[in-house]
Amino acid sequence: TEFWFEVAKLHISGIGPDKKCLLPSPSDIASNNTSAIAHAKREAKIWVAKAHSERLAVHPWTVRLEVESERHVGGVPPIFQSAEDELRYYFCDLKIDGVFSENVASAQMVGAEGCELKSKPKKGILCIEEERNLWLLGLSFLAIGTFIGSVLSCFFSSALVKRGYCGGRRGASHSRGRSLQLREIDTAMDQDEGDTIL
Repeated sequence: TEFWFEVAKLHISGIGPDKKCLLPSPSDIASNNTSAIAHAKREAKIWVAKAHSERLAVHPWTVRLEVESERHVGGVPPIFQSAEDELRYYFCDLKIDGVFSENVASAQMVGAEGCELKSKPKKGILCIEEERNLWLLGLSFLAIGTFIGSVLSCFFSSALVKRGYCGGRRGASHSRGRSLQLREIDTAMDQDEGDTIL
């Protein structure tokens, strides 16, 4: 691992290790050796902190959506439930600066959510954890409000017309204002004999 910090003397601003360098060994994961897994995670955290102390950004590669198997080498390791869970480990536990991912949208979403969601305890009956759900809830209320507003507008408009406040025949005697009579305007043109109309 010292190799990476020797490279820092070449005036680079970041390092991109294989994600295997930041994960427990496959044999420790397969045997569910919890102490070895915890030790490997601590070592990875120390390694990233050391890189940051050397003013190096850390961006491991490559996060994939499929689960690790013989057919999909480099997929999500079995210690994580999903690619998002793996990304949260890199961003929130290790404090990496970026990541190479085959699914950019997923990486952006996890990076934008931040780490507060991971540490917040759930409480209350309605628990909206993610900002995008709150945004969708607001959009739903906007749509419902628009629909109710248009229905009420039609209802009151028809009621006002029936009572004669907005035109219509019925209830014309209840009209509040007088209609203005416009005087007629003479639109005929006086034509001289020399004038020619084209």
